[in-house]
Amino acid sequence: MTDITTQVNRLSLSGDEITQMTKWDDSMVIDYLGIHESLLRVAQAFDSLISFSALPTEDSGDGTIEGDTNATDWTGHAQSDGTRLNIRITDSVIFGHKDIAYQYVGKKPALLGVGGDYTTVNEDFIPIGTGDHTVLVNRDQPDSHPILAITDLQDTLNSLNISIGSLETRMTSAESRLDTVETLIIELTVSGYGGAIQDTDVALTIPTVTYNTLPVDTPQPLVQRGVSFNLGTEQFTFTQTGVWTAMIFFSLAGHNSSNGGRVFTMRLRNVTQGTFGDGVVIGVGRNVEDTFASVSYLFDITQANVDNGDSFLVEVGNADTAITGGTLVAGGIQVTLNSELGSLI
Repeated sequence: MTDITTQVNRLSLSGDEITQMTKWDDSMVIDYLGIHESLLRVAQAFDSLISFSALPTEDSGDGTIEGDTNATDWTGHAQSDGTRLNIRITDSVIFGHKDIAYQYVGKKPALLGVGGDYTTVNEDFIPIGTGDHTVLVNRDQPDSHPILAITDLQDTLNSLNISIGSLETRMTSAESRLDTVETLIIELTVSGYGGAIQDTDVALTIPTVTYNTLPVDTPQPLVQRGVSFNLGTEQFTFTQTGVWTAMIFFSLAGHNSSNGGRVFTMRLRNVTQGTFGDGVVIGVGRNVEDTFASVSYLFDITQANVDNGDSFLVEVGNADTAITGGTLVAGGIQVTLNSELGSLI
């Protein structure tokens, strides 16, 4: 998947190039270059950031942010490792506790909470915001809320002489530039991906005439986009249209051998529609007991497939001679989106 920084860099133009393409004056060209530089900085920060939030159970410990974090059972949190909250070295974590948001600046990597390997202290949390105005300090101090308490603000306001017509012209120019930026952002695209593997060895027979489903028991990767796998049925569905690639592989060990070569077929099946993709014929050598196969499919997922919730699976079968006694020691399905998944807005 191409990172956002790379995609923003593709939009880089020199001042001369912009002038030739748009006939803008120097000030508009400078504005464009500034916008592009800002986009690049945002993209670089976005690409490097791995962030999530966490809410300790209030008063599970001594009622403080650090005490309640250490006493919380984090089971069920997306970043949990059992009862512990797993904070990796690249993670940026915001804790919410009693209407106050905190940035975690403590030990990394670390396992926090019940059974963790690190006990947090107050210095590990920096308050960065609150939804409770009453907890703010210095609310009645000079240079806070009143205009007269802010040095020279009233005189500055009194001296402002803004032409409404000039302001409207500037706003129109700004809107036009924002439209240009929006067009550039829409062109930034991301990918779809997902998959599942068979992590545990399991018996697999490749029959004649009929087909058996290629089993899977573990999602890979854990976070998937545009596709989801049902491990109970070994089926997968799509939430995004586009041209997808499915890479299917398996290793079948210790099956019966034969004094002659054999063949069987692997195919992709639409369970919902009862249709099948083109089958791929795979050969098994003479007196061979172990078979490895890898096949890639390119197929189109339409809006109708998405709306109907069509489910797909992989089948093996239709062997000229049954292949029995084998153990599936490795196997899986990986799908990736070749066309664009969508824009950032």
